[in-house]
Amino acid sequence: MDYQLTLNWPEFIERYWQKRPVVLKRGISNFIDPISPDELAGLAMENEVDSRLVSHQDGKWQVSHGPFESYDHLGENNWSLLVQAVNNW
Repeated sequence: MDYQLTLNWPEFIERYWQKRPVVLKRGISNFIDPISPDELAGLAMENEVDSRLVSHQDGKWQVSHGPFESYDHLGENNWSLLVQAVNNW
């Protein structure tokens, strides 16, 4: 699939390029995620895959390294699952 940024290039260059960070929400129109959340979580359970779980609780950041056995203890907020080299799997 061919994705293109929905971006006002002159404005981007003038305001942001090498000047300050920017978040491009919905920067790619019609984006279809190539992997589901369940597939990503499943990869993080494999020994061969490098993964980390970053969470923020009670004002403190924590990181745990995979593989993971379960995600049942996680709520809906304050955590991110990072999985390396997903394109290899």
